[in-house]
Amino acid sequence: MKLKMLPLLAAIVFSSCGTDMLEQGQKQTTTQSANKELKQFSLDLNHYFNSYNTKDWDQVVELTYDPVFGGKPRNERIADYVVANTNGMERTISNVKIEKVLKGEEDKKNKYAKIFYSATVSVKLKDSMIEHKEAIRTNLELSYDTQDVVYDEASHEFTIPAYAYMLAISKKGSNDYWEYIEVDKQKEPYLSQVVPEDLVYLSE
Repeated sequence: MKLKMLPLLAAIVFSSCGTDMLEQGQKQTTTQSANKELKQFSLDLNHYFNSYNTKDWDQVVELTYDPVFGGKPRNERIADYVVANTNGMERTISNVKIEKVLKGEEDKKNKYAKIFYSATVSVKLKDSMIEHKEAIRTNLELSYDTQDVVYDEASHEFTIPAYAYMLAISKKGSNDYWEYIEVDKQKEPYLSQVVPEDLVYLSE
């Protein structure tokens, strides 16, 4: 009787081992995919902000989610950035670090993610904008949802230790090419016009 039980026990043991190995393989594949995606997000965000800092608006437009522009032709999109950055304020973003990534629900067309990051944001004022520094301070506090906005009187520059997020969208079938929306907290309520509302307010 004991001898007859051995093949059965062996089958159970090997079946259990096979299931464990399959689960481990699936977990490893999922982890590798997540790491690959995180690396892609890190490269893209650094490229986006480096392009912004160097005023390479063509690259900024290239990385920005198309519907944000409301159907404007590319030259008008770039012109908007040029105008916005000649109004007496110069913003730079440095020390960008991804803190966490939340995956949004996919739909028929797109995959979504919400990327939280920390960064140092500097806004240098020029000419007549210096006179409006208090109004600008309030605007920055609202845009970055923080009271930790410091102003240097000598350099006329605001510094913000920012904790913010970007939305990432990838069309299915695009081989994981991602486009992004840089989020201004004051404009957050309008984001549901271009992405699912659940994504905007997604939290752990």
